Amino acid sequence: MKREREPSSKAYRQDRFENTERAAKETIEAEQRARREKTKRLKELRLSQQGGKDPAAKERSSAPPIPSGRGAD
Repeated sequence: MKREREPSSKAYRQDRFENTERAAKETIEAEQRARREKTKRLKELRLSQQGGKDPAAKERSSAPPIPSGRGAD
């Protein structure tokens, strides 16, 4: 049984290309946002541990990290 071929019109190819580009851009932006948030979290944790300002920081640091839902942190 043969599979039906996808249309190969220029408009269809352009639309697929644009959809792929948009998805890639969204993925990259989400990864960058997650990286910035993680850096900010770690910086705040490090500063609170060094300054001893937040006694709850030690409790938080022993808990496992909360997964972001996006690949590897």
